[in-house]
Amino acid sequence: MKRSKGITGIAALIMGFSLVAGAPVAAAPTTTAKSQLTAATTKHTSLAKTLAAKQAAMREATKQLTLKQREATARANEAELAAPVTVAKRDAITSQQAAAARDEVAAQAASAKLKAQAAALQKTVKTLSAQVAATKQQVTTLQTKVTTAAAAARTTKVATKAKAATPAKSATVATGSLTGIGAAAAKYLGTPYRAGGASPAGFDCSGLVWYAAKQIGVSLPRTAGGMSTRGQAVSLSHLKAGDLLFWGGVGSAYHVAIYIGGGRYIHSPQPGQSVRIQSMGSYGPSFARRL
Repeated sequence: MKRSKGITGIAALIMGFSLVAGAPVAAAPTTTAKSQLTAATTKHTSLAKTLAAKQAAMREATKQLTLKQREATARANEAELAAPVTVAKRDAITSQQAAAARDEVAAQAASAKLKAQAAALQKTVKTLSAQVAATKQQVTTLQTKVTTAAAAARTTKVATKAKAATPAKSATVATGSLTGIGAAAAKYLGTPYRAGGASPAGFDCSGLVWYAAKQIGVSLPRTAGGMSTRGQAVSLSHLKAGDLLFWGGVGSAYHVAIYIGGGRYIHSPQPGQSVRIQSMGSYGPSFARRL
């Protein structure tokens, strides 16, 4: 009886093993990211179903073993607690005890077989757990890529085949509103983009405009959104050198550049690039302001 309880305990311990499935995947804005994310989610779901089936099989096997052990124990207890009987009935009791012994042997064999199956299932569960963890990590990575791609699409909107002009630093810059701001900014052509940068060590888009304006004695807000509320609106078809170009909305602009005439502007585009002169046709602004 002690051995049966031990076997039941082992089965119960094995039955306690469980896994937690991952959260649904956010929709991807790009075809490649969507495809990878869908594949990873499908694999994750399949592994979770397989694991659930293995665990159900283990529960059923444990249930059957427990029933057999209880039956064998009941028969053994009846034989031990039976009142004194006649010689005629003793043979019957002996036969019952022999049957109980055979059942015990069969139960032990079944227990050994179940242990082997449990060990194999446990190994399978560990393998599936590792695969589930890997797919969850893949899903997380794809979600990060999707989020990054969406943010990049919102902030840059760069044309697929845009060709940026890269004139020499000595290029002549026209003057107009904010006289001299274009020339002040042109001194820093080739300076690398730096998030939050507002010095010759590196500029972000509004940092370049803010710093160039400061060089000619003009005070501007530090952000593109703040700058977009200053001055007066001007049509993109009637621009003058020195006008500020914005992408986004008034008060919520996410990019700013300085118009220098001839359908061109100077700006600090994005990470990995540097201050440059670019044409309106390659990456056109949403609106313009004149200070």
